[in-house]
Amino acid sequence: MTDKAFPRDLDIFLLMQQGFDQEFANLPPIQQDVFQHERAQLLFEADVFWATEAIGMEELDSWLSVYQLSRYLVSRGIVEVIFND
Repeated sequence: MTDKAFPRDLDIFLLMQQGFDQEFANLPPIQQDVFQHERAQLLFEADVFWATEAIGMEELDSWLSVYQLSRYLVSRGIVEVIFND
């Protein structure tokens, strides 16, 4: 978390429902951009990483422990957004 108006350092981790990786090819190109790391950097100035629920809780906890550290290895907050359709 930062109080900078334009931090230009946004990391996003998306945990998608199991099977999303098979549905990805059917998304419209503009939606695919969100899930393609390099395109997301260019279009949204964000580092987007994603996985499906198939990774399991142990792997998810491992990923989150890394994302919670700043480049200076200082623990920082994580914002969780839950979308229920």
